[in-house]
Amino acid sequence: MNFKNGLNFFFIMMVIISTIQLYKKIPDLYQIVFKDNKYKWEKKEAEIITVKLIEPNFSIHSNDKCQISYAYFYNGKKYFGNNLGLNNKRPKEKEFIGTFELQPLHEAIYEKVKDKKKIIIYVNPDTPKQSVVIKYDFIFSEVIACILFFVIPILFYFMIHFITDNSITKYIELK
Repeated sequence: MNFKNGLNFFFIMMVIISTIQLYKKIPDLYQIVFKDNKYKWEKKEAEIITVKLIEPNFSIHSNDKCQISYAYFYNGKKYFGNNLGLNNKRPKEKEFIGTFELQPLHEAIYEKVKDKKKIIIYVNPDTPKQSVVIKYDFIFSEVIACILFFVIPILFYFMIHFITDNSITKYIELK
């Protein structure tokens, strides 16, 4: 196998792997954005009733769970909610920015809201009793990485083929 064939194989494998990864992410993204028309949910202010960090005493690892309850008004009627709105497919253990681990996810949420009296929530206008604190919990960097791993190999493939196939020697005619 020569260098060009090896490079072609590498690029094809990169495209296949990124396509598979992207295929896994699209249903999650679709469900988070379009389930219950979440993109239409309205931003409202809510009063925090309680915020607790439940710490299990049977685990060595921190699997704390932040519980928040809040009250809000929608169309003049008072509602109560307690849904953080976390994506079920998100790794629950840690909160990440890029590759840097910050702290356990629920602990990070707790630290942000523990001393607050009010919070912004998102309410489903079709079913006002449905509300969440986090409207879109999706790790968009994963989707962007999949797209880049899909596009970049294709660009390199065409660049290398353009460079190698457009050699000046191809214009020399032989008889």
